[in-house]
Amino acid sequence: MDQNRLSRRRFIAGAGAAIGTAVTAGGISVAQDASKTSSKHTAPFSYCFNTSTILGQKLSLDREIEITAKAGYDSVEPWVSKIHEYAGSDGSLRELSRRISDLGLTVESAIAFSRWIVDDDAERAKALEQSKRDMEALARIGGKRIAAPPAGATREAGLDLMKAAERYRVLLELGDEMGVVPQVEVWGFSKNLHRLGQSMFVVIESGHPKACLLPDVYHIYKGGSDFNGLKLLSPRAIQVFHLNDYPADPPRETIGDRDRVFPGDGIAPLTQILRDLHANDNGAVLSLELFNPTYWKQDPLTVAKAGLAKMKAAVNKALGGSYSLAANPPGRQTSDAGTSRTDLLTAAEKQTKPGAKSAVAEYKYVASKNSNIFHKPDCRWAKRIKPENLVGYNSKEEASKAGKRPCKMCKP
Repeated sequence: MDQNRLSRRRFIAGAGAAIGTAVTAGGISVAQDASKTSSKHTAPFSYCFNTSTILGQKLSLDREIEITAKAGYDSVEPWVSKIHEYAGSDGSLRELSRRISDLGLTVESAIAFSRWIVDDDAERAKALEQSKRDMEALARIGGKRIAAPPAGATREAGLDLMKAAERYRVLLELGDEMGVVPQVEVWGFSKNLHRLGQSMFVVIESGHPKACLLPDVYHIYKGGSDFNGLKLLSPRAIQVFHLNDYPADPPRETIGDRDRVFPGDGIAPLTQILRDLHANDNGAVLSLELFNPTYWKQDPLTVAKAGLAKMKAAVNKALGGSYSLAANPPGRQTSDAGTSRTDLLTAAEKQTKPGAKSAVAEYKYVASKNSNIFHKPDCRWAKRIKPENLVGYNSKEEASKAGKRPCKMCKP
C-alpha cells in the first residue's frame, strides 16, 4: 500500500472514531439535540471582524482595529502579516494591546499561512520557525488563537492524514509554549483538507486536548461537505466560526473567495447552521470573513457596520427575536481546555436586572474590578459590567489612584 496515501478502509475507520469522539467529547447525542431547548435569555454568540473584509482598502492595523470597535464588534481577527508590518514600522505591540483593550475588544483569532503541513522536512522546519514568530507576535497583542490552514498542501491530493495529524500536534505543542491555539482550517479548494471529515480527522488524531477546527461557511460549501456534519461537533471542537454567504452563481466548481457575500445575501443555509450550533450549546465566536472586491471599494466603516448588522439579522432569524440586535454578547471566557462560552448577559437584559442600572448611575465613574479602565456611567462598556464586578468612583482622581485608566471611547 502507498504509504503516502490513506487507504479507504483506514480513513473510514478513522472517520468513524473521529465522529464518535466529536460527539461524546461535548456530552452531546443526536437524541439530546432533538429535545434540547434553547435559552431565551443568554446571548448565543459573540461577533468578530476578520480584517480581510476591508483588506482592499489597505489600511494600517491600528486603523482596522479602530474601525472594528466603532462598528460595534466584540473582537477582531487580524492578519498576522499586518501585526509584523505594524511592529516593523516602529509600532509598539504592547501599546497596541492596550489600545485594543481600551476599545473593549479582544483578539479571538488571527489569520496566518504557515506551511506546517507539508511533507518536505526542511520546508516544514522553516514553517514552524515562522509559526513561532507569528504566535509570539500575536500573543503580544493578546491573541488567543491562530488559523492553521493546509497551506502548501492544496494542489496535489494524497497527503497522509495521520502524518498531518502528527504535524498538527507539533504545531499545537508550539502553541502551548506561545500561549496561542492553532486551529485547523477547512479550505474548500485544498485537495486534502477540503471536507469536514478530513479536517476533523486531523484534529482528533492529533491527540492534543486543545485541538480544534476553524470552519467557514464558504469553504464547507466549496469543499462539498454537507452542513449537517456540524451537528456532530461539540463546542470544544469549534471555537471560532467564519461566517459569510455565497451566491447561487457561479457554481460550486468555479466559485472563489471573491464571490463571498454578506450573511443573508446568498443561498447558504445559515438558519440551519446557526440553529445547529446553538442546539449543541456552542457559543462560538462568529467572525465575518469576506474577500469581495465590491466591498473593498466602499467606505470601510460602512462595510464593517453592514456586516455586523447582517450577522445579527441572521442570528435573529435563526433563533427568534429573543436576542437583542442592538447589543453584542459582552464577553467570552475560555477554559483551560480551550472551550469558549458566552458568559455574560446582553446589555438589554442586564439593565432589567434589579439594581443593576441604579448601581451604575449612582457613581460619577465606574469600572470593573477585573479591568484597569474606568468609564462614564452611560458608556456602552460600563453597561456591560457585571453587577458583582462593578466598582464606583466619585472622581477621576479616585479612579486613577485605584490604578484605573480612562476609557478612550467615552473619554471620562
